[in-house]
Amino acid sequence: MTKIYLAGKIARTDWRHGLFRGLRAADPDDTQDRSQYLVRDGFEFTGPFFISDHGCYHGESTHGRGTETFPCCLGYEAETRAEVYKMCVGWLMSADVVFVWLDDLTAYGTLVEIGIAIQQGIPTFVAVKTGALLDIQKHLWLALAAANYCCSASNASDAWEVFVKWFREMEKSPV
Repeated sequence: MTKIYLAGKIARTDWRHGLFRGLRAADPDDTQDRSQYLVRDGFEFTGPFFISDHGCYHGESTHGRGTETFPCCLGYEAETRAEVYKMCVGWLMSADVVFVWLDDLTAYGTLVEIGIAIQQGIPTFVAVKTGALLDIQKHLWLALAAANYCCSASNASDAWEVFVKWFREMEKSPV
């Protein structure tokens, strides 16, 4: 099974949930069979994981995990930004491929994730939302140039279909 990390702007009910339907209840420490909820088209989701809540851990600059500056009311202890960074890098490093959905110029953490993936030699696919394409090409051109493959799509699901085809072709190609 190919392990995949999904990079891009994080929101409470973002595009990842449309690709991996069981993500809301997923636990990164659960080593049970994930095929029921974290596998799609032969790819197993490796991160990022969010705290499943009613939304308070999804504030601005929290990466869906809260931070020490953004406490929540559910009894979870907010993680430090250093802890969140370390977790995300661990999930990213466990991936065989990275799928990036860029639909917002403020996806600053995504730029770091792209850089780490490229530096580590992890194949990186970047899809840009068609409506944001010109701004993203203008301002984030360096990240796009670093990726192994770039395309535009109207939504993350359409981009996923292009990604699956690209990855299957890449697998067939000799190194």
